[in-house]
Amino acid sequence: AISMHSDVIKNFVDTYELPTGQAALRSLFTICDKDGNGIITEDELNDALRSLGFTWLKEKQVKGILERADTDDNGAIDFEEFKNEARMETE
Repeated sequence: AISMHSDVIKNFVDTYELPTGQAALRSLFTICDKDGNGIITEDELNDALRSLGFTWLKEKQVKGILERADTDDNGAIDFEEFKNEARMETE
């Protein structure tokens, strides 16, 4: 399962900067942001990761992902932080 997710991320690198890649990121963000308030909370992130197959992640790991992406320390991930985290994961 890990290698499958790694392949998806590797393939995304080629399209990240293109309009299609940006549209895909926006769509993914919108899906993760279940209540539509413009931010992804820890619960929303956990639900999204699990729905993508990352069922082995522990609460502490999800919290770590959120804390790394949440550069303004407001306890949630906005779209700019989401894009930046996606870019860091693909480099």
